[in-house]
Amino acid sequence: MNRALLLFVALPWIGCHDPSKEAPEAAPSAAIVPMGMASAATLVPTSNTVEVLAKGHHPREAVLGNSELLVTDTASDAPDPDGKLDVLSVPLTVGGTPRRIYPAQRGAEGLAYAGGRLVWIVAPSDDKTEHAKILTAKGGAAPTTVGRTYDLDETSAVSDGTDVFTFGDVKDAKADVLSTDVLRVGANGKATRVSGAGPRPVRTVLAVNATNVFWIQDGAIVRALKAGGDPVPVVKVPASKIQQMAADDSAVYWTDSGTGDPTWSGRVKRASLADGKVDTLSDAPSPFAIAVDADTVFWTSSADAGGRVLAQKKSGGPTFVLATDLRRPRGLAVDGTYVYWVNAGDGGICRTEKTPHAH
Repeated sequence: MNRALLLFVALPWIGCHDPSKEAPEAAPSAAIVPMGMASAATLVPTSNTVEVLAKGHHPREAVLGNSELLVTDTASDAPDPDGKLDVLSVPLTVGGTPRRIYPAQRGAEGLAYAGGRLVWIVAPSDDKTEHAKILTAKGGAAPTTVGRTYDLDETSAVSDGTDVFTFGDVKDAKADVLSTDVLRVGANGKATRVSGAGPRPVRTVLAVNATNVFWIQDGAIVRALKAGGDPVPVVKVPASKIQQMAADDSAVYWTDSGTGDPTWSGRVKRASLADGKVDTLSDAPSPFAIAVDADTVFWTSSADAGGRVLAQKKSGGPTFVLATDLRRPRGLAVDGTYVYWVNAGDGGICRTEKTPHAH
């Protein structure tokens, strides 16, 4: 899914809270501190081997399931952003055969997995007789509808391993205008409202840690308790170029690409949850997908050719190139041993050891 284009539509954004009541004002970010910042000239190569688990057509998203990698992929080599995509189950072994577990899902996006349950979003019908829907399924069963979501914008979903979080509406399924809420999809396959998402959320960017869910609204990264509550600002950001976001218990991380303010564009950033201080982790070009584990930040440089998977310790130090010469890598996922991604350009569904090996 191409998150480079974030749509801001001149329609009313109505939440389940008072839409005239905006979130508290975020404090301006503190001085942006380059911490171990790695430019293209200072990246450290490795000898990590890239393994191709399978080949797709033009895969877009990838998440770890139960001993499998779950992937959205175009149905043919002629990608169509509004066409039908397959949801694949890819074995975590080299040369495995992908299974189409949910074929021909219209505009499938927002793939997430938690507690044995898969969640994804499908686009509305051409005649608009149906809205975009949030679907869920467990154990290969037929999908059921959780709720609906906004028709004209791409939407993300994220998992904390127990629940899935996304944007949508479960309160008034027959209203002509959708509300904009952050939802939690639990193990029972039901959605509950976590928070109103404000009048201008960026629905393509979402993250979660042990206690909070994070998103962008009104030019700021905000957070709310996963158990429910009002959004609280973390830091002001220029939201229009932010691609993806990740979080741990001390910070929120994001990738910013494209053109614009050179202080932000083409950067990997981190904001402290304690004081909002922003660090620049990298200015290597074209950052896109991002993921974190206990001590490392991983991200992709998503170029049409010469894309890379990179890693840097949260404590700073060199930035390692775990994989290079990739075609539009995205869909990043991490487990105890590997970092996984898909190449939208050539169909590769890949992994490499997440520990850097000396070149």
